[in-house]
Parts: sequence; structure tokens; C-alpha cells
Amino acid sequence: MSPPEHKIRVEVETSYLDEQSDPRESRYVFSYTITIRNEGKVPAR
Repeated sequence: MSPPEHKIRVEVETSYLDEQSDPRESRYVFSYTITIRNEGKVPAR
């Protein structure tokens, strides 16, 4: 079986930002880094 022509990889990294959060005020701040990579044989659109 040949590898797929279309292959998109999505990776997500999350981090809790303690210095910007205040649980006493019910404020929780997170940052997200999202990486989208085309690993297929053809361009993605």
C-alpha cells in the first residue's frame, strides 16, 4: 500500500500562565502554540 497523498499533521502545545492567572478571581490564562504541517505528496489548500 502506498503512502497517502494527503497528510496533514496538527500539533498543539498548551501552557498555563501562572503569572497572568488569578484563581481567586476565577481567571485562568493559557497559551497555545499550534503547528500545522503538510506531510503529504501534494500541496495543501
